[in-house]
Amino acid sequence: MAVSAKISGLAQEAVLTIDQLFRWERECKDLSPPERLERRRQQSREHVLAFERWLRIHHPQLLPQSPLAKACRYALNQWEAFTRFLEDGRLPLSNNAAERDMRPVAMGRRNFFYVGSVRSGKAIAILLSLLRSAILCGHNPRDYLKDVLTRMPSAKAAELPELLPHRWKPA
Repeated sequence: MAVSAKISGLAQEAVLTIDQLFRWERECKDLSPPERLERRRQQSREHVLAFERWLRIHHPQLLPQSPLAKACRYALNQWEAFTRFLEDGRLPLSNNAAERDMRPVAMGRRNFFYVGSVRSGKAIAILLSLLRSAILCGHNPRDYLKDVLTRMPSAKAAELPELLPHRWKPA
C-alpha cells in the first residue's frame, strides 16, 4: 500500500469516527442535559476513548509536519477540553457557536487599531460586549441600546445593574 493511500485511509478513519459522534449528538439535541449526559455515557464515551487510543497509536507513525500529524497533535493537545462534553450534558460537542459569536470581533479587530485612543478602544469593547450579551439574552440590540442610552443619563447608580442585558426590561 502506498504511503499516501495509507494516510488517506487514516484520515478517513478519523473523519468517520468524528462523524459518528456528531450523529449521536444530533440524535440527543432535544434531550435535557441530564438525559444527554446519560446518552453520552452510553454511546460516546467508549467511542471517544477508542479514538484517543487510535490517535496515540497512529500519531507517532506520521511525518511530523504532515497535515494529519498536525491534526492528531492538535486533538491530543486539546484532549481535556474536547472530552469535557462527556462530563456535562449542557456542553456542546463543538465550540462552533462560540467561534461564530467571536467572528465579528475578530473581523473588526484590525479596524479597532484606528479608534483613536486606548480609551476609545475600551469603549468599543464595552459596547460590543453589551450588544453581544443583549443578543444572547434574546433582545433586539438596536432596541436595547436605544432604551439603555435613553435611560442611563437619568438613572441612579443603584439602578444601573437593571440596565444590563440579563436584567433589562424595556421601558
